Amino acid sequence: MYHPVGVQKIMRWEGNMPLIIGITGSIATGKSSACEMMTALGATHCDADRVVHRLYDPGWPAFGRILAAFGDDVVGEDGYIDRQKLGSKVFG
Repeated sequence: MYHPVGVQKIMRWEGNMPLIIGITGSIATGKSSACEMMTALGATHCDADRVVHRLYDPGWPAFGRILAAFGDDVVGEDGYIDRQKLGSKVFG
């Protein structure tokens, strides 16, 4: 797999403190590809989207707060927050 020189330099970090990098950007800008490259070189990856989506699960405090703010109709047939329904209320 091709790895840009910048990614290779980061992965050779030899400082005393851990190097923490945040990958941000708009949709379809290569964030996932950059994370895959760094993971292939041994980096640890935390996907914030996955973490936040888990917080929406039934039993977590955010689930009840979302229902209180947006109503029960944002829950899908599977009992989980339907992100498309929630998105239409938040952004629509």
